[in-house]
Amino acid sequence: SEYTAQPDGWIALATAAVLAPVVRAPRATLRHMAVAGFVAGLFALVKPFYGMFVFVPLAFLAVQHGRDWRRTAGAVALAAAASAVPIALTVAWFAARGALDALLEVHLLYTARTYNGGGVELGARLGALARFAGSTRGVPVAAVLPLALVGAVALWRAGRRPLVTALGTWVAVAVFCVLLQNKYYGYHWIPVHLALLVLAVVGGVALLRARSLLPRTAAALALLAVAAGAALPAARSVARWALYATGRRPPDVYHASFTDKSPSRPDQRMRAGRYVAERAAPGATVAVWGTDPGVLHYAERPAPFRIGAWSYPVFNAMGSAEQRRYAAEYVRDLQTRSPDFLVSNRRLSARGHRLLATHPAIARVVAARFVLDTTIGPYEIWRRRAAPSRLAPSVVAPAGSTLPLAGAPTGR
Repeated sequence: SEYTAQPDGWIALATAAVLAPVVRAPRATLRHMAVAGFVAGLFALVKPFYGMFVFVPLAFLAVQHGRDWRRTAGAVALAAAASAVPIALTVAWFAARGALDALLEVHLLYTARTYNGGGVELGARLGALARFAGSTRGVPVAAVLPLALVGAVALWRAGRRPLVTALGTWVAVAVFCVLLQNKYYGYHWIPVHLALLVLAVVGGVALLRARSLLPRTAAALALLAVAAGAALPAARSVARWALYATGRRPPDVYHASFTDKSPSRPDQRMRAGRYVAERAAPGATVAVWGTDPGVLHYAERPAPFRIGAWSYPVFNAMGSAEQRRYAAEYVRDLQTRSPDFLVSNRRLSARGHRLLATHPAIARVVAARFVLDTTIGPYEIWRRRAAPSRLAPSVVAPAGSTLPLAGAPTGR
């Protein structure tokens, strides 16, 4: 599907892979817990809170061992020690290269203070969680939840209480991670869906073994809906790719078939990037205003500074101390390390994005140093005024292309 580039699905699959040998063994071993801890440490390097998935096998072990608290405590200690290994190695690698501050800022502080919306109240997050829970794409939740509840009851009655506890812990941790991120993107729900799918399959099989025709029919229909909801989006993506790979669908049409909540379409992104690639010299640089680093891929040019590829920190959590600091950094880098092209999918001109009201300092720099070259869909492609030598020789700026921001200075 479109989410294979996101880490959340792989986190869910790795959790299942770690849990599988634990639940199949007569007794969970210390070796199992060491592996689980190490993998959880790797999870924390992807997204810090994903390290909490270590509680899934630990919950299984705690219930399985019952009152053997000494053995459970030893397993917990071993898992914690194993999880610290990849984290410690990573910290040491960054520290040895003088980049420990950057690691802490980007991996911990930014995500905690800025990315999640700047500290939204718990009540607001729970409300958003409830609104988005039933609207995520993929597996139909309405069909999964009843079967999952039946599966949990069936496993509990069959004496598989450790497994029920582990899967319940999995769901709770996954939902909590969605809540922490406070974005509710479709791929954030994949770990939740996978745990529910395991329980749903168990519940469906239990109902199919019932003596009465009604529960068997209901189970068959529900399992069919679950299978269709899980398989059809992936099958659609594969079919779409196959048409593109065999040349039966042109690249522009293929890219245009992807839709999301962004103001731009992928085919427009590709056209904007290629427009820059055709006009930028090999040593030119390109900055992005907005959340569209894919432009750089098509432009085949690097960003000149770190927020130049993805300026989300500049306009997220508006008014917070972190947001103001990132905005000041963007202004400074835009002045001192000016790119040859500035591509925006958030209108820099007065027609759209209110840059003058939200970021007047950035607006002044753009108006003073850049000229609007062209627009492609929602994209505005700005060319630096003072660097004609870094443009491709064949490029001539279109007549009348100067469009400074309304109300901003127009000096060079």
